[in-house]
Amino acid sequence: MSTRWETNRFEPADVEAVVALWQRVFPDYYLSVATLRKYTFDCPDWAVFDPDGCWVARDDDRIVGFGMAKERDVTEGTIPVIFVDPAHRMQGIGRDLLERAETYLRDKGKDKILIGARPSEPCTILAFPSVCANWMDAHWFFWHFGYRVRDSLDSARCPLESFAIPPKVQRQIESAAAEGIVAGPGRAEDELAMMAFMKEWFAEDGSGWYERFAQGAAGRKESVDQGERVYEDFTVLRQGERVIGLIGRAFFLPSGETMIGGAIGVAGDIRGRGLGNVVLYTFLQMLKDRGARECMIWGVGPRRYYEPAGFRMSELWLMMEKNLR
Repeated sequence: MSTRWETNRFEPADVEAVVALWQRVFPDYYLSVATLRKYTFDCPDWAVFDPDGCWVARDDDRIVGFGMAKERDVTEGTIPVIFVDPAHRMQGIGRDLLERAETYLRDKGKDKILIGARPSEPCTILAFPSVCANWMDAHWFFWHFGYRVRDSLDSARCPLESFAIPPKVQRQIESAAAEGIVAGPGRAEDELAMMAFMKEWFAEDGSGWYERFAQGAAGRKESVDQGERVYEDFTVLRQGERVIGLIGRAFFLPSGETMIGGAIGVAGDIRGRGLGNVVLYTFLQMLKDRGARECMIWGVGPRRYYEPAGFRMSELWLMMEKNLR
């Protein structure tokens, strides 16, 4: 058994090797070199990535472990992901990465650490929502170091190859349009109206969606400045110039999967009229039209809402956390 490994800070030259390691550890969850680079060293928003809080473990110059820590808010930090090559486990690599992450967050004055990244939270593209219930080794690893399950979270997947908007929802879309309410792709000029919508209806609901959306504003502006059409990854429900509903952002993966890196919501004064369906089904049709074969969402709400659209529950995630003080 090798004991030659050492831990260093994650550097730009490590990106390809870390992606290769990810693919060995998580073959069912696609990550590209371009995506990892975009959300680390090319990312303008340090709410997503701080190079001082990211490490790799090396064995003879081969990367065999990776870990990341980040601040979540004033009192909480998160460890979005820690993973080790299966051939190099039981050598203390995971423990070393975890201790470095904990030290980083303790030095930042955090009182609590959460494992994974919550839906709507920056860096979700690089993380899982927590520990999958099927990953018994990971569960016991974190349990051994003092982490406990606080809650659980469903995830669901919707195949899109046979997706079609049903007649009932099509009638809802047409009825809404007759009132001047239309769902469509977001636009850069919608930013202020989207922010106003989020602040009015989600700033104090406890979901954290508004806070994460606000934190991502700098990243969206940077993307637009670089010529990316990032707002088209949202579906926006409009009545005139007012935004009254929103879903997204969608992250498109080369595997054909899309992940909703956000949530879905409509204004409180229009709920109960089927307009949530207008937003959701328009969004799914947009994904299909852009070539996606499957949509994945974490933090599934009422099943009676998502299941008619074709979503089926997939993984159960155990929300683990640890108090530092």
